[in-house]
Amino acid sequence: MRICIVDFNDSFTWNIFSILKEMDSTLEVDVIHWRDIEVNSKKFDDEYGVVIFGPGPGHPDEYKHLSEMIKIMLKNKNIYVMGICLGHQLIGKSLGYEIMTSKSLVHGQSEQITIPAWRGVFSKEIQNTKVEVQRYNSLSVKNSTNLKPDIDTLVRRGEILMMRFKNGVSYQFHPESVGTTCPQSFFKEALEFLYNRRDEHSTESYRSI
Repeated sequence: MRICIVDFNDSFTWNIFSILKEMDSTLEVDVIHWRDIEVNSKKFDDEYGVVIFGPGPGHPDEYKHLSEMIKIMLKNKNIYVMGICLGHQLIGKSLGYEIMTSKSLVHGQSEQITIPAWRGVFSKEIQNTKVEVQRYNSLSVKNSTNLKPDIDTLVRRGEILMMRFKNGVSYQFHPESVGTTCPQSFFKEALEFLYNRRDEHSTESYRSI
């Protein structure tokens, strides 16, 4: 069971890689360019327990060939799906949300948020606490009360800043950035999901974070 980071030509991709290895040096993490991704979830089901759609330039519509694959992944209980910035928008688009120009264009600025009490995603120690998150974005996922009642969201100024769905989570901000408080906390559930999948495929015991 490995982690796949989908690279959209963004240097922050390697920050994500680094923070995952800091959390657990034994993790097997592959970085794959978005053009090399096969539109076939079976390969990912067999090889990867976690797939992270990273940040990058452009509009989600420029990566339309990934949309169907993401839709399939979001229904696959064997894969934990995570999105960061552009990845967050790609997931939002695949779930039926509208992509809009952000009401507050931010690049390299921090914003204070209160960590939601989402069971499993965040440890009890940081739930309901205020933290700083680093943002770099000109587009955002527009909030809608008419879509997906089974999804939890954190909304600011009509924009979805954070989203939790059945088999994953996505962030409009950069949890891997030095401007984000307690960055490892935002990857906690993904690694625990991976450890549980490893346990299912091996008799070896893995430590849960």
